[in-house]
Amino acid sequence: MQAHYELLEKLSQKIPGIIFQFRFTPSGRMYCPFISEHVEDILEVSSKQMQDDASIMYQRIHPQDKQDFHNSILVSQELMIDWKIDFRVVLPKKGERWLRGFSTPERLDDGSTLWYGNALDVTEEKLFEQKLRAEHHLLSQFMENSSISISIKDLDGIYKFINHSWEEITGLASECVLGKKDDQIFSPKIVENFTQNDASVLQNGESLHLEVTLQSNKQLRYFEVIKFVLRDIDGVINGLCTNLTDITDRKLAQEKVVHNERRLQSIIDATNVGTWEWNIQTGEIIFNEKWANMLGYALEELQPTTVKTWDRFVHPDDFETLTHTLQSHLNGHVQHYFAECRMKHKKGHWIWVADRGMVSQWDEDGKPLLMHGIQQDITQKKFEEQELLDAREKAQKANEAKSSFLANMSHEIRTPMNAILGLSELLEDTTLDARQQEYLANVQASSKMLLGVLNDILDFSKIEAEKVQIEKTPLYFTSFVSNIQAMFAKSGAKNGVTFKINCDKELPQIVLADELRLSQILSNFLSNAFKFTIQGSVQLDIKLLSTYEQKAKIFFAVTDTGIGMTENEQERIFKPFEQADSSTTRRFGGTGLGLSIAKHLVAAMGGSLHVSTQKGVGSTFGFEIELEVVQEDKQLRHLHEHQQIKADMDLHGLEVLLFEDNSINQKVTKAMLERQGVRVAIADNGMEGVALYRKDPQKYDCILMDIHMPIMGGYEAASAIREINKTVPIIALSASASKEDKTEALHVGMNEYLIKPISSKKMYEIIYRFCKNMQHSTQENQLEKPHKLQDAKANINDKHLDIVFDGDIVLYHKLLKQFLTQLQNEFKDICKTIKEDLSEARTLIHTLKGVSGNLGATRLSLICIHIDALYKEGKTIDSQSNAELQDAINALIAHLNSLKLDTIHEQKILSDTKLFQRLDALKKYMQDAELLEPQVQNDILATLENRVDAKLLSEWDKALNALDYAKAIEIMEHWKIKE
Repeated sequence: MQAHYELLEKLSQKIPGIIFQFRFTPSGRMYCPFISEHVEDILEVSSKQMQDDASIMYQRIHPQDKQDFHNSILVSQELMIDWKIDFRVVLPKKGERWLRGFSTPERLDDGSTLWYGNALDVTEEKLFEQKLRAEHHLLSQFMENSSISISIKDLDGIYKFINHSWEEITGLASECVLGKKDDQIFSPKIVENFTQNDASVLQNGESLHLEVTLQSNKQLRYFEVIKFVLRDIDGVINGLCTNLTDITDRKLAQEKVVHNERRLQSIIDATNVGTWEWNIQTGEIIFNEKWANMLGYALEELQPTTVKTWDRFVHPDDFETLTHTLQSHLNGHVQHYFAECRMKHKKGHWIWVADRGMVSQWDEDGKPLLMHGIQQDITQKKFEEQELLDAREKAQKANEAKSSFLANMSHEIRTPMNAILGLSELLEDTTLDARQQEYLANVQASSKMLLGVLNDILDFSKIEAEKVQIEKTPLYFTSFVSNIQAMFAKSGAKNGVTFKINCDKELPQIVLADELRLSQILSNFLSNAFKFTIQGSVQLDIKLLSTYEQKAKIFFAVTDTGIGMTENEQERIFKPFEQADSSTTRRFGGTGLGLSIAKHLVAAMGGSLHVSTQKGVGSTFGFEIELEVVQEDKQLRHLHEHQQIKADMDLHGLEVLLFEDNSINQKVTKAMLERQGVRVAIADNGMEGVALYRKDPQKYDCILMDIHMPIMGGYEAASAIREINKTVPIIALSASASKEDKTEALHVGMNEYLIKPISSKKMYEIIYRFCKNMQHSTQENQLEKPHKLQDAKANINDKHLDIVFDGDIVLYHKLLKQFLTQLQNEFKDICKTIKEDLSEARTLIHTLKGVSGNLGATRLSLICIHIDALYKEGKTIDSQSNAELQDAINALIAHLNSLKLDTIHEQKILSDTKLFQRLDALKKYMQDAELLEPQVQNDILATLENRVDAKLLSEWDKALNALDYAKAIEIMEHWKIKE
């Protein structure tokens, strides 16, 4: 027995896999009486462990295979059948492996079951099977989903496979085809054709290519057919494969190309143009017969044709321009090549041709290979263009002569008219009897009428010369409407005609518009409305139609209950020098130019004029235009309105460096500044100015920079200044009003842009804003030394109330209260926004810098300036700066809460000096028909309460509230106030 056991042991070592006996007792014990030593290699378990307890093998079985493995043993035990199974094990070292087990059971006397068998590692076989299945699946997917129709037959012609594309083309499902032959599926004619082709391929063993036409889905379609044999692994033919590719689109495209070529040739023949095709690499050019005929030649006379054939006909004066234009296209700078040039005719004269072309083929390196084009004789067109240019030049000279005449006449007429009007105004202050007063009134009315006629003629002359320019400046609707109201408040009073203005509440507060021209249009409409309305009403409506992004479409309409017009009269009113009928001029006066001018101005603003009228009922003149909306900062608006009332702006003591090369401009600008107490240093060019500034950067509060200067221009000089100091105000001076120049100025670091001729008032306002309101000099020094920010302890500058707000504590506290609300709302999370580096952080800090500076919040303003400068330099905002910003905000909020901003009285008593300054400024403000700040009115009322007759003061107050500024000024003349 021992000998047999040793022999079995030796055999098991020679046989691959595991040889085993496996015993399963009724008590549930599992062990292996015998198991070969290969078990340690295959299961990573020793034979000794398996002989003691075979259940350890269960720990190696893959979790997903354990149940199947256990069930297979139970079935084999129950039915006493062979045990066969493939299963996976997970080994500590080898990982996942596949095993195949086979054994035969035997029932023992004690009820145990003993299996004799073996187990092999079949991992490689399983992996190969998986790979084969994956490849087979991939191949099946490819064949099934291929756009090419595929069918496979065996040698007997029986279909074994068809894909989905084949089903779609033939309209036959696989169950109707597989297992059948062609004669069981198709008509005899088709079967005959298929059979011949199949036999040819099978006989020769070579593929067959042909095109066929088939009816597919009730449409005639073209197919490319490829038939080839299939061979087994030994190269023996065992089947036939047929591929069908739908080439209908390609065939139709080819037919379309042929059709287009014929059509193009017909067009070329019809247009009588010459064509050329240039091989850029070889220089060869192919011309058509028309090209040669255009120059008086037959094409045979010019052979062989190259690029030099072309060159020898071009006029010498046009050759350089032609070559440059062509090279720009070849380099890819312009999409199409187009040039006009002169070419020499066979008879010796020159003809004009228009030459057009485009590169049609490029090589892999992007170099042009082939170019196509046409040439057309435009000699007659050139002749006609020259005639038009000559006629236009003559007309332009005549127009300029007319404009010059009108300008001279304007000067000659206005000079005596100004004297007449001025003397008439003085004459009103003298003692006149009733008849003299009537004569004087007629003189004034006639003079103003004559000036109106002159203005209309000059405006119409500008329109004819196309010299009317529409400006875009901020227009405040409240102020604009107030001015219109003041201008026409008395127009209908004599006849009892009422005047009303209806404004949409949703109108934007500020838009970019040409206020002068818009006022001119509405004034014309309103003047006509009052002129032709005997009784009833005149109404101005301003409505917001729609908004889109930063645009607002606004409708203006003037409606009256006047005489109205017929359709024929309506057609005439917009023609120059015409009115509704010939009696209108005699009865009402006027040139007949006003509506024509208004129509052109509305068109220049991008709108169109609409008229609705009925004879004897009235008329409506309306138009709609699109305007850009300007976002308003409420604090800056209040500051703007308040500062306009100030008698002047104190610029005394400021140091300004003026960059200007023109000596006259130097003197004019210097004189404007010096009369305001400003000290001016002058540089003749940019280089000289930069050198002057570099010597003492702290000396100058502001720089005025001309854009165009010799040696170094304004843009370069501004960039050089910004390298020295990033915050000193630089104000550009330029005769150009283009948006591009302004954008470039701001891009290089300039702060503002003044257009020549310079408005002294505008220049003073800008310098005041940057150097006084913003307290620039102090901030500049602080900014250059950020560590000194901690030295600014004051939350609010005590002197700011007097310096900027002229002591008006009511307005100041009102703005501070609004600022407190902003700090607690829109600026609440500004530090968090900065810390998280969100995109809106820079905008918020820039806004907070401006508002805090305007209101004298010194500490907060300085830290905002510091952080804003870091943003401009592209630096990261450090945590210390962010913490200082939060501390400054918290301190300012606490300080503003402590001021009890709601307890200030609404009126204050002005000193005599302030009172007379305010009254002078107020009178000028009313003369300009500007909307008044209510607080100013209240302060004056409170101050004059015991110094002016109460009745006069009350009438003055009512006149102001009714916007009757003329009456208010008249009442002020009767006040008896001594300074």
